[in-house]
Amino acid sequence: MREIETIEEIWSYHCLRCLHIWQDAFQAHHCGESVAWHHNGQASMPPWSEATNCPRCAALQVKVLPRSGRPSVPRQERTERP
Repeated sequence: MREIETIEEIWSYHCLRCLHIWQDAFQAHHCGESVAWHHNGQASMPPWSEATNCPRCAALQVKVLPRSGRPSVPRQERTERP
């Protein structure tokens, strides 16, 4: 049986145009060496792999900053699969 561990990760973004900084939460579902990503309840690519628009000025000049680590109370779910 494989265990799936779900961890919420907070990623920071920095707009290089208007200098706005914001954070967004992603859920990383770890199963062995595989990771599946979810954002706002939908399957997604990893946070660093897609172009992101700035929510303030809509620019595409956005830099993904290294993840800030787990929040103070991580959400973890363990599910056993056959």
